[in-house]
Amino acid sequence: MQVNYCKLAVVSTDPPEILAAFRTGLDATFTFLSDHERQAIRQLDMVEVTPPDFKYGLLALPYTFSLKPDLTIHAIYDGWCWCRDT
Repeated sequence: MQVNYCKLAVVSTDPPEILAAFRTGLDATFTFLSDHERQAIRQLDMVEVTPPDFKYGLLALPYTFSLKPDLTIHAIYDGWCWCRDT
């Protein structure tokens, strides 16, 4: 990623202490952000439709954002691929 001048950040609904352990386990050098209260997925309308009694609460759809240098969104890719099995 450094060759392509890219920077990576990960947003997860896991609590910060879980993300810290995961980042350490991966020996990752990129940023991990926690949306444990699921505020960002609501604001960005990324909530998976689940039954009302779903035991895990709100789930986030997998998304990838490509940002311009000024940090505005260039493109949004949803994580579902219907063209082939992944």
